Amino acid sequence: MHPKPKIKSTNRNRIEILHGINRPQVKGTQAILKALERIVSEFDNVIVHTPERLTQKDYLSIFKNIDISIDQSKCHSYGMNAIYSLMYGHVVLAPADSLCNNSLGISNNPLISITDDEEAIYLQLKNLLINLKLDSLKEKSQKFGYDMHDPLVVAKKLIDV
Repeated sequence: MHPKPKIKSTNRNRIEILHGINRPQVKGTQAILKALERIVSEFDNVIVHTPERLTQKDYLSIFKNIDISIDQSKCHSYGMNAIYSLMYGHVVLAPADSLCNNSLGISNNPLISITDDEEAIYLQLKNLLINLKLDSLKEKSQKFGYDMHDPLVVAKKLIDV
């Protein structure tokens, strides 16, 4: 992951959203895809990517084009997809709620917290697309990703333990 990937500048005419499909029943893909269908029907500037079964190299090659990533919706935290997305400077939607913050020992995070509910996911996405203040969120995401999950940071935490 080093050096830091360049954060994609937001192009209001083409917002790209990613939801990588892997274990769809576990990740809440059904609600996520329904919300994305509604978004695509309402916003003509949105492109959705839903890759499946790619190598890690091929999957990560998509990341340079993405503005918003949706990790999962069924739990109280986020996974590796969200970590990669944060490090690439995407705005990330995941169920990163107060339980997540407590388990990480932090007071807040830049992820947009979602639940496994089509309407809630749709409303969060719609709010992001209407307000289009993505660039500052992307910067906060990348900073958080590297501050929390950079391999050197993680290695130091393990050594300290």
